Amino acid sequence: LALALENRKTLIKEYEASQTELTRHIESLKVELQSTKASAKEKEQLYERKEEALRAEISGLEGELGKTAEWWLEAEQREKAAREAASQLEQTQSELQRDITGLQSDLGTTTGWWLAAQERESSVRELATKLEQTQLGMTANIASLEGDLSKTSEWLAAAEQREKAVKELATKLEQTQVEMTANIASLEG
Repeated sequence: LALALENRKTLIKEYEASQTELTRHIESLKVELQSTKASAKEKEQLYERKEEALRAEISGLEGELGKTAEWWLEAEQREKAAREAASQLEQTQSELQRDITGLQSDLGTTTGWWLAAQERESSVRELATKLEQTQLGMTANIASLEGDLSKTSEWLAAAEQREKAVKELATKLEQTQVEMTANIASLEG
């Protein structure tokens, strides 16, 4: 019985020792667990900070991307406006060239018309001079014939003939005047 009791005490001591060892091991595991939890929390916080930093960076990149897209659209619009302005400039230059060509043609026509008008005016002056000379000559002839008629009655028959000739000359003068006037009007028109 004493041996059995001794064995039981020994077993109890071993159990207590084992229990103490187990308790120490449990405490050690608790400490290690706390440390692991703390480390895990730090890592989690670190990951959260990294995630926030990455999100901020992504947001910044997205903002820059938006600005870049806006700038690109503005650049395309400016390029389009420049192309339209260049096209309008080419059209304006073409229209101006056509206007200049038309004006040059009009100027050539006007110059030709001006020269023709000067020639017509010169012809009118020449015809007017000839008409005046013809009128003076016929007036002198009429005066001479009238003088001859007044000198003597002996020349009555001849005077009648001369009077007839004078009338014919007067008729011719009138016809010449009418023709000259018509020619002058035609040239002036």
